[in-house]
Order: sequence, then C-alpha cells, then structure tokens
Amino acid sequence: MSEVVFTLPGIVLFAVLFTVITPVDQWEALRVTLSLVLLWYSVSALAFYSSTLFTYIRYIWAVASLLTLVLGILPPVYYPAIYLGRMWWLAYLVPTSSSALIIQDAVGVVHYSPLQVNLAYLSEVTWCLLGTVLVMRVARWRSS
Repeated sequence: MSEVVFTLPGIVLFAVLFTVITPVDQWEALRVTLSLVLLWYSVSALAFYSSTLFTYIRYIWAVASLLTLVLGILPPVYYPAIYLGRMWWLAYLVPTSSSALIIQDAVGVVHYSPLQVNLAYLSEVTWCLLGTVLVMRVARWRSS
C-alpha cells in the first residue's frame, strides 16, 4: 500500500492529463480504470509469488530484466495487437497486453471487435484468479 501513496501524485497527474487530452466519456474512463485495477491486481499477485521463488536478491535482477522484456516490450502494449496479424490472440497470453488492448479500444486508438475486448477482460480476470491461487499457495498467514 505504501507504493500507492508514493505513486499517488503521478497517478493523479496522469489521470488529469488523460481527462484533458483524451476525449472519452465516463463509460470509457470506467473501462480504463477497471482494466488498470485488474492489471495491478494480477501483476502484484504474480510479483508476490515470484518473489518467493528466489532466496537471494541478486538472483532477481536477471529475472527482472527478462520479465520486463516479456511483459512490457514484446507484447502489444505500445503498439496495436492488429500488428500481430493472424496471431493477434497471443496478446491474451500476457496480462499487460490484455489491458493495453482494452485501453486502446476505450480511448479510440484502435477499434477492436466486442469479442476481442470481452476476451481481453476474460484474460485479465483469469490472470487475477491465477495470481490469487498462486499467492494462496505460498502465503503464510499469521495472526498476532
């Protein structure tokens, strides 16, 4: 939760810029917000789980670079999924690209079919459920 407080000024700044620059209605803004919340939840759960796999912090640096490449650079996050041609369905295999697909459609960068958008939501919910199951496997709940 401390990270949210730390990043809150940036979140507010980007929210203001989003509403000023991008002409979207309330429904589209809600879609963007929902997609980002689902992405935050799934990536946080996966990060928590993956952090339990390493015993030393020095091992994490190599994996962090690889995860950045796999989650942020290669999938269609900064470009439309239609550039993948007939392989556009690969975008659903990564939580960041599913969210990007929803956001690109919501703000009008690319117009995807309702089926593609619904599959992106399904992908995000699946990643959230997977993250929850993985965290529940490794988390040890303690009460004082």
